[in-house]
Amino acid sequence: VNGMERVKNGSKAVHLNQKPLNIIKMLIEISSDEGDLIWEPFGGLCTGAIASHELKRSYVAAEINKETYDAALKRFKKHLSAPRLL
Repeated sequence: VNGMERVKNGSKAVHLNQKPLNIIKMLIEISSDEGDLIWEPFGGLCTGAIASHELKRSYVAAEINKETYDAALKRFKKHLSAPRLL
């Protein structure tokens, strides 16, 4: 992931393997139905949780790295508070 979507701490990427939201969203959409539970065992920056939320899926994510977890939580809260166009 490059550009605006990349989550950074200063000039350094927080997670080196951040996936593009549109790709994860597509994978979740074609492999599940609204209301299904999405399990993201290696949560990273919670791209799967964000995609799941947008697609009306339930989700559970886990992340072992404290810095990545903190960045993911901040990103997810920002996502939840952002206005949505219908």
